[in-house]
Amino acid sequence: MGRDAERLRQVVAALQAIESQGFALRADLSLLDEAKRVAIETATHFGRIDILVNSAGSAMGGSFLEMADCSLLETSFCPIS
Repeated sequence: MGRDAERLRQVVAALQAIESQGFALRADLSLLDEAKRVAIETATHFGRIDILVNSAGSAMGGSFLEMADCSLLETSFCPIS
């Protein structure tokens, strides 16, 4: 999953070269609708999702200690259902 379609194609090709499964989705996970779409398309492709790890990064300005708790929760733990 990523925003660069060519890099995604290369990763899938590399996985297939070692006889592994490859599945790529172009998405911007900073957008909630894109995150929902990725979860749905992944579950459809594989039949289910046992574990989904989002390691896409985002940044907020300011000191960690000065951030409101709700801001941390909104950017880190947003439900997709």
